[in-house]
Amino acid sequence: VWVLGTAPRRFEQPAFRKRWRFLLAKYRPDVHWWSVVMLGRGLALSLAAIAFTRGGDQLLYVVVVLATYGFWANYLKPWRHAVTNVFDVVMSVALVAAASAMMRFAANPADRGSQETLGNLVVAFTQVTNFVPQAVALVLGAKLVWQFFHPARQAAELHRLSVDLGRVGKSMNEANDAESILECLALLPEIDRQTLANSLNILLSESQLRISNLRKSVERRSSRPSDKQRQSVDSTEDTRDTTVSTAEV
Repeated sequence: VWVLGTAPRRFEQPAFRKRWRFLLAKYRPDVHWWSVVMLGRGLALSLAAIAFTRGGDQLLYVVVVLATYGFWANYLKPWRHAVTNVFDVVMSVALVAAASAMMRFAANPADRGSQETLGNLVVAFTQVTNFVPQAVALVLGAKLVWQFFHPARQAAELHRLSVDLGRVGKSMNEANDAESILECLALLPEIDRQTLANSLNILLSESQLRISNLRKSVERRSSRPSDKQRQSVDSTEDTRDTTVSTAEV
């Protein structure tokens, strides 16, 4: 834990990287502490047989632990490679499904009380999981309301993001050549490269959209007659009307 806590400021040291590479190299830099989560998951699963005596309770505990781990693994994507993240989440889902299916065999078929207890446990678990989406929606709604009443926080985050983007753009502009940028990109994990590519696509799409809108605005303005052209057309029409009136006289 001490190594993981000091890793961000010591990873530039060659000796530190060489010594603790096995602990840090498998995960993305911003989730370098995921090995603690892996250790905690293994420890929590091992405690199932110690903390509970009934099979149904043990399986329910395993389901909760695996579902929690799978949710955060899918949210954080800690592994450096996209395939590894997908495999980890799929395995968590498969283990949850297997543990849920084994609920059918957790009760003693000769004991009616055991079967009723297991049935009540399954019903309670189903009812609780039905309210999970409502709880998530409530939390997200509360977050949106808080953001609505605290616009200064969003403005500060946008300002910080703009400063960071400006700093990155300046660094990229000051790079010697494309090879140095390529070397920096090669050090990024696959997930981070995909995120960077998606962000670049968003920025390029926004730029193209703004350029397209600007071009349409310019074309629209150029197609409209200017004030001088309107005055010239009006004076020509007045001269023509005067000439026609003189001819009639």
